[in-house]
Amino acid sequence: MAYGKTTRAVMSAMDSGMSQASRHMVGVAQALVSTPFPPASSPGDPPHRRTGKLRSSIKYKKKRVGLYNITAGDAKAFYAEDLEYGKIRVAPRPFMRPMMLKVMGGLGIFFRRVF
Repeated sequence: MAYGKTTRAVMSAMDSGMSQASRHMVGVAQALVSTPFPPASSPGDPPHRRTGKLRSSIKYKKKRVGLYNITAGDAKAFYAEDLEYGKIRVAPRPFMRPMMLKVMGGLGIFFRRVF
C-alpha cells in the first residue's frame, strides 16, 4: 500500500503518541504494584510487591504502526491473571483494570503534543 508524505507523517506521529501512551500506562501499572509487602493487600486492591516479578513482567510491545499491547505475566510471574481476576479461593487484586481507569482521561495529552 502506497502512502503519501502527509499520510506517513500522520502515521508516524500517531505511532509516536501510542508509544508514549503505552510507556506511560506501563509505568502507572508498575506503580500500582510497587507498595512493599508486608502487609498483604486487601481484596479488591492492587497486590503488594513481594519479589518484584509481577512488576517486572508488565511490558508493552509494538504489534504494528499505531498498535501496542500492554501485558502482565510471564514465566516468572505466571500468577498475574489469578491476581487480576481472582480464583475460587483467592479474591481478585486487580492492577491492570485500575491502571486503565486511572489513565483513560489523560491519554489525549500524548496526541495533542504530536499534532
